[in-house]
Amino acid sequence: MLTQDPGVGLWCFKKSPPASDPVIQRAVQSARKASENAFLVPRVDEQVNKAVAAANRAATAARVAAIKAVQNRMDGKFCDLDV
Repeated sequence: MLTQDPGVGLWCFKKSPPASDPVIQRAVQSARKASENAFLVPRVDEQVNKAVAAANRAATAARVAAIKAVQNRMDGKFCDLDV
């Protein structure tokens, strides 16, 4: 039960709920899980950054290969244009 201390203007519990209260146990469990997840966030960010870098390298390699293919085709290396 909450009461307000008139002299201080703060709200406080008159009687603390027991630590075995299921609501408190769920809140503690949720807080622990949130703490664990927050700890794992930098690792996920690092994995995402590595995946993006790999995708960028692959896209660059594909563009280079496409340009070389067009250049080789224009030079007549891939097909005979006199046929």
